[in-house]
Amino acid sequence: MRSRTIDLFRATDVQSAFETTEESEAVEFSITERACLKPLPVIHDREIVVENAFALPEAPRGFRFVAGIDL
Repeated sequence: MRSRTIDLFRATDVQSAFETTEESEAVEFSITERACLKPLPVIHDREIVVENAFALPEAPRGFRFVAGIDL
């Protein structure tokens, strides 16, 4: 599964979307049937905390960072 997730994020159209997002002054995300939020453990400073992260069918374990952007 991990390989499919990596392949997804390396796809040309996905990378293009990330670049557009990174260059944009304002971005608005929304939850859909495919993209949802789920609580995941993340590291903040020296603590492990549970925060929401985006998840997709291709990335069921969720993700917070895409192209250097903290979602």
